[in-house]
Amino acid sequence: MQRKVRQLKQVAMHRARDMLAAAESIGTDFVYSYRAAGVHFVQEPWNLAAARREISAVLDAVDGCPLEIVPNIGGTLGHGEPGSKLIEWCQMVRALV
Repeated sequence: MQRKVRQLKQVAMHRARDMLAAAESIGTDFVYSYRAAGVHFVQEPWNLAAARREISAVLDAVDGCPLEIVPNIGGTLGHGEPGSKLIEWCQMVRALV
């Protein structure tokens, strides 16, 4: 269906979707837009290891597709130092890619 929509550049995918099947379906024609789970941010201390596992699994599944990763924080980063959590998350993602 997405190939029939003119001007379509990216396809947003829910994390419950089969990432490998979705990546195979859209190929390199579109940007695979992944909304990363925000649940890791609200835990104290925040769960960097779980976030790293999530992003690693996405990178493995969509290998070869143009990819956009967006943190789905839903307006909250939990308690503590919310800005530092986001900076640490960004650094972790950049290190993985």
